Amino acid sequence: MERERNELRLDVNTLRALVGRFSYIALGIAYITIATIAWQDFGYLNLSMLIPEWILLFIAGLALIVGSSSILSSTLEKYFILFLLPGIAAFFIVLIQRFPVFGTDEIAIDTYGAYLLLHGIDPYVNGNMANVFSFYSVPLYFITPLLKGGYVKYLVYPGLSVLVFIPAVLFHLESNLILIVFNLLSFVVLFAYYSRKGMGYLFPYAAFLLLIDINWIYYSVGGVTDIVWVVLLSLAYINRKDVLLSGAFFGLAVAFKQTPAVIFPFFLYFIYRETGRSFSKSILFAISTAVFFLLPNLPFIAMNPAAWLHNVAGVANQPVIGIGMGVSIISFADISGIAYSAFYIIPAMLLVFLFILYINNFEKMRLAYFALPVIPFLFYYRLLVNYVLYWPYLILLALPDILAASAAYQLTQKDQQSIRLRLNSLKTKKVESVMVVCLIAGAGGVTAFGIMTHQHEPFEILKIDGFSDPADLLNVITMMNVTVKYTPLNGELLYQPAYFR
Repeated sequence: MERERNELRLDVNTLRALVGRFSYIALGIAYITIATIAWQDFGYLNLSMLIPEWILLFIAGLALIVGSSSILSSTLEKYFILFLLPGIAAFFIVLIQRFPVFGTDEIAIDTYGAYLLLHGIDPYVNGNMANVFSFYSVPLYFITPLLKGGYVKYLVYPGLSVLVFIPAVLFHLESNLILIVFNLLSFVVLFAYYSRKGMGYLFPYAAFLLLIDINWIYYSVGGVTDIVWVVLLSLAYINRKDVLLSGAFFGLAVAFKQTPAVIFPFFLYFIYRETGRSFSKSILFAISTAVFFLLPNLPFIAMNPAAWLHNVAGVANQPVIGIGMGVSIISFADISGIAYSAFYIIPAMLLVFLFILYINNFEKMRLAYFALPVIPFLFYYRLLVNYVLYWPYLILLALPDILAASAAYQLTQKDQQSIRLRLNSLKTKKVESVMVVCLIAGAGGVTAFGIMTHQHEPFEILKIDGFSDPADLLNVITMMNVTVKYTPLNGELLYQPAYFR
């Protein structure tokens, strides 16, 4: 038996060594590829680009040496992050040359909010934000048009979204540098947690899985701010044994952007079960979340509580033009007559259903709550890529616990009586069947109501023709004629500027 254990240990160590060597060699190949492509794009004379290219090539050479020798022997995974982070930082420098300072309207609005706050002006008073896009020269194709004319030029995210960008305003930095720091920090958090769990050798795989989707880096460089709440939520997860600290990070995550609030009921129940069904610790977590949500918002609440509440609470139901890749396309593309309000109700119903499912199957779904938001967001009115892009990172973060929980669950299964299991299974299936029927009936009712109560928007596209490509871009249409009809609704202006996206 001891011999078999030694052989197994030897096999595991051999596998870890192979993983380490492969990771270093793959990293070296990737860095050489990035450096050569960057050189082809930017040439000889751009020193700000040549330096990160040299850094990439130097780290690539070191990585290939380590991967092909026994210099670091069995401790390969411990040093991998030292090779990964400088390379990713250099990659960011390369990418940032391609992107404008404000690649989205969101980061421009947040940064302008920080600018106003530093000048003692309340950014939640919409009139104060009127000059945001002229102040930062944001192109019109980055703005979000409204269904009733005009476009979004007001602040709808909580206070931390403003405070985070104060350093960028104070020190005249590009705002997306803040996001790049958080993106690099996400790798540090992942590596630290894997190492704490004794699975540091899996980190290279996790890092490569993240980098498969180039949007993971592109979006931070381009000005999509979600990486901030992702890092804060990941810190809430890895510190979950300390309910006050975990709640603090969760509160800060929601204080930056409302998106992580969709998993609060799941996380709260998770804390409740993780603490041995301790009601008091669950309450402490909830209180800590509420306190640290309010703290970054207090300066704005003090200035104008009504303006803050109106903008932050109304973010989900803004009358904005429909874009995205979700099922709601059938509404905003006028394929069907379903009112866009249906695509707020259906996701809410799905979340309730999934929460009940999660409670009834907690032992099997203990760590699945990071995956659950993807399905409700599929039916959300504006399914932007960043609404679903970041949840896989959190699942990767929980992977050591997922593996451990799966093994423990299998062991406990052997000790349970089969009759009891069957009875519990039947009960669960009955409850879930009733929920499915209710969900289908409710969704059908909402859809039918939406069709019956649907009102046409004031802008209607009558005809699109005259397709051409004056910009001479291969297989791309850069000009078209669009005939639009405007019928003002009750209380609307007789004339409105028409924006599109």
